[in-house]
Amino acid sequence: MLCWAFPRITWSCSSKGFGLGPLKAHLVIISLPNHGELIGGKIAMGDASAAPAADEDLLLKQFFSEVSEVERDNEVNRILSCFKLNAFEYLNIPFDASLDDVKRQYRKLSLLVHPDKCKHPQAKEAFAALAKAQQLLNDPQEREYLLNQVSAAKGELRAKRKKQLKKDTASKLKSLVDEVRLIYSNMIS
Repeated sequence: MLCWAFPRITWSCSSKGFGLGPLKAHLVIISLPNHGELIGGKIAMGDASAAPAADEDLLLKQFFSEVSEVERDNEVNRILSCFKLNAFEYLNIPFDASLDDVKRQYRKLSLLVHPDKCKHPQAKEAFAALAKAQQLLNDPQEREYLLNQVSAAKGELRAKRKKQLKKDTASKLKSLVDEVRLIYSNMIS
């Protein structure tokens, strides 16, 4: 029986682009009768159910280490591309997150991008950015300042959108009036 064993991951698409979503890994074994078995790049004769568990475990372990490294690199890149003044974005949490949420997310991300565990050349900078973001969000005065800035930015954006909507509405009304005048003038002549 000819078998091919290879790991398969499920890709997802988020607002940040393509990446490894919730990691869903499967070991896929493809079999054909009267052939050997391919496990870890080697063909072995015999039944697929008799595959050595050690080879499968090694294959899965290698796969997860590669996925883990890709996930770490993606996280470092995400952190380094964040808006510098938004500590909430560094930790990838909502503005209304509690202090426990900040602590939990910092711990999770810092373990992911720690320079001793992550081979990315800029892991140290990403780790320092996370530490600074966590420090800012744990300080009540800094957190209040950040939230006030976010509220002010939201207010400005709402005012700008409202002004644009009025302008768009006025231009639509003007074009409708001009169209009615044109139709009326064509009817008279």
